[in-house]
Amino acid sequence: MTVLVTYDIRKDKLRTKMADSLLEIGFTRVQKSVYLARIKKKTLAKWLQKYEPKLETDDKLYIINLSESRLRQMYAWGFDQNMDMILSRTKTLVI
Repeated sequence: MTVLVTYDIRKDKLRTKMADSLLEIGFTRVQKSVYLARIKKKTLAKWLQKYEPKLETDDKLYIINLSESRLRQMYAWGFDQNMDMILSRTKTLVI
């Protein structure tokens, strides 16, 4: 599944841990608090199970499931990542 994750977390330490862990499980950072990946549902559920209990009432976390066709129709300015690489299971780009 292709997923967009965005958050607004008050505590710096938790925000940093969440950011690092998203990168570790294969997400690409699109903006400071916005991440995109093609990821297994089980992997995302495990990540959410770890971090959801740590969220406070005023924190915000959005996990948006996107279809590949919708994502390819997205307009993006200043996004220097190869969309095919993000959507593929392999993380190697041959130039």
